[in-house]
Amino acid sequence: MTPGIVAAAGEDAASPFSGTDLCAEAGWLLRAGGRRPVFDDDVWCFGDVDGLAVQLSEGDVRMDFTAICDPRWRLVAKEYLMARMLPGHELVAGLPHAYRIPLALRSCKRRLAELTGWLNRLTASGASSLSQVSQQHCDRYLHHRRARRDRDGTELGSVDESAARLAAAVVIELALYGELFTADAYAPGFRP
Repeated sequence: MTPGIVAAAGEDAASPFSGTDLCAEAGWLLRAGGRRPVFDDDVWCFGDVDGLAVQLSEGDVRMDFTAICDPRWRLVAKEYLMARMLPGHELVAGLPHAYRIPLALRSCKRRLAELTGWLNRLTASGASSLSQVSQQHCDRYLHHRRARRDRDGTELGSVDESAARLAAAVVIELALYGELFTADAYAPGFRP
């Protein structure tokens, strides 16, 4: 299977990134005895990378994909974050709309949190494939993300506009990287 070829329903998708040592690919050194996150791991922990900024907490450098309900969409999330972290990778560099500057770990963590919310909201709405996503799904999600709510879901006001922009960016960026995804993708030509 090659990037851009989405697996048929029920078919297991094998990512071309499978087995990739993320730290080696990024050129990051590890502390002695440190653990290397591999693309296939459901949790990527970069806490053993040597020379991380001191202000990064353990939570900033740990990316947990298990919170995404649909296993196919976990793979989409991993491929997307790999592309954002490592834009120089040979499979990413050839994408015409891919960003060319790598995201920092903290930014990747924020995108994963937003992506988890988006994908799980799609699951809750009954979507079984990203190809079913319409502009209405996107508009409803952005409306939902613009509101600040209490634990019971009661709307309390608006969130900061930067939070809404991040929500929109993640939804849009999945279209930019769709050629790379092996498990599922937006319908060809769909641009939120």
